[in-house]
Amino acid sequence: VQQKQAAAQAYRASRNLMTIQGTGLAEQQIAVIQTSLLQTRAEYAQKRSEYEQLNSISNKGQTVSSFNSSSDSMRELRSQEAVIGQRVADLENRYGAAHPALQQAKQEKASIDARIAEEMQRTAAKARVEADSLAARLNTQESALGALRGELVAGNFDQVRLDALETDAEAAQSVYESFLQRY
Repeated sequence: VQQKQAAAQAYRASRNLMTIQGTGLAEQQIAVIQTSLLQTRAEYAQKRSEYEQLNSISNKGQTVSSFNSSSDSMRELRSQEAVIGQRVADLENRYGAAHPALQQAKQEKASIDARIAEEMQRTAAKARVEADSLAARLNTQESALGALRGELVAGNFDQVRLDALETDAEAAQSVYESFLQRY
C-alpha cells in the first residue's frame, strides 16, 4: 500500500502535476493570461485606433480642433490659436488686409499652426510607439498562452496516468483494510 501511494506521489512530483484548491496550476495560469490578453487586446485596439486617427488628421493637414486631445500642450496651443484667431479677425475688421499689425498677427497664427502640426506629429508618434508596445505584449501573451495550452494537454495525459496510480493505491488500501477487518 505504501509503495503504491509513494509511486503515485512520486509520479505527481516528477510530472509537476501541482494543484491549488483542486485546480491544476496550468489551468489557473491560463485563466490569468486569458484575462490579461483580453485587456491587452482592448488597449491595443484603442491605441491603434487613436494612432490611425491622429496620423490621418496630421497627414490631411487638419487643425488640432479636429481631434479631442488630452495633452496639456495641445490645449494650450488650442487656446493660443483661438486668441490669435480672434485678434486676426478683429484687426481685419478694424484696419484692413494691408495693416502691419494684421500681418504680424497672421505670422503669429502661422507660427502657432506650425507648432500645432508638430505637436500632432509628436502625439501620433507617441501613440504609434504605445500601440507597437502593446502589440509586442500581445504577441508575448499569446505565445505564453499557447505554451500553457500545450502543457495542459500534456498534463491531462499525465493526469490520467496519475489517476490510475491513485486508483491502484486506493484499491490496495481497501484490500488491506478488509484483510485487517477479517483477522
